[in-house]
Amino acid sequence: DTNQDKTTPLNDTRGRAVYVVDILTGARLWSYSFANDLAMQFCIPSDVARVDTDGNGKIDRLYVGDIGGRMWRFDIGQPSVASWTGRIIFSATAGVKIFYPPDVTLEKDSGNYEMLLFGTGDREHPKSTNFVNRLYAVKDKNSLGILTETNLVDVTADQLQDPSTTEEQKIALLKDLSQKNGWFIKLESPGEKCLSVPVVFYGVVYYTTFSPTLGSEADICFVGEGESRLYALKYKTGNAVFNLDGSG
Repeated sequence: DTNQDKTTPLNDTRGRAVYVVDILTGARLWSYSFANDLAMQFCIPSDVARVDTDGNGKIDRLYVGDIGGRMWRFDIGQPSVASWTGRIIFSATAGVKIFYPPDVTLEKDSGNYEMLLFGTGDREHPKSTNFVNRLYAVKDKNSLGILTETNLVDVTADQLQDPSTTEEQKIALLKDLSQKNGWFIKLESPGEKCLSVPVVFYGVVYYTTFSPTLGSEADICFVGEGESRLYALKYKTGNAVFNLDGSG
């Protein structure tokens, strides 16, 4: 939506909907939009993550983020589309944007739930340094409310791997990670952004980020090469798996 090009974006008027379409005829079978839910204020720029939660070979769950930093869940498993529903399950810190869909894992460690792994970052303003973006891992345990960072564990300091962390502190942190609804990491470089879909493989989640070369964002002639990073983390705790740069 062109509203997003403004310094202070207004509520969007375009792109704030999800459609299910018959692949053979093009007929719209179902939609969820601002007309259904006034909370759908912001446009959705990404693909939609599709999940088969019960293993029957049919998609029954959709996840997608929006420009307002909210993650949406749509339940489409019932035979009648009249029974399909949508709602916000997570709202990120103010100002950040979700431009890419999450990768999703199916978990059974403390009841059946889904774990969503995604990052934030404004693809349209790659040189911006206005916000501290995040890497998120959010457990969708079908709670009725909207989760926020207060429901997650901040693992930015990597305390589980810090030699100064006591065993008692590690036990408390592991308990927090088990009981809370996920974790997050604040990206450290000025303007660092997650501008791709994370991938979970063999217990490790891989995120890539871009950090702009510092300079005047207002100078349209300034580009700069920027810096790219790869994060390889244990997907349940956010701990580093590989020491990729050898610096600590």
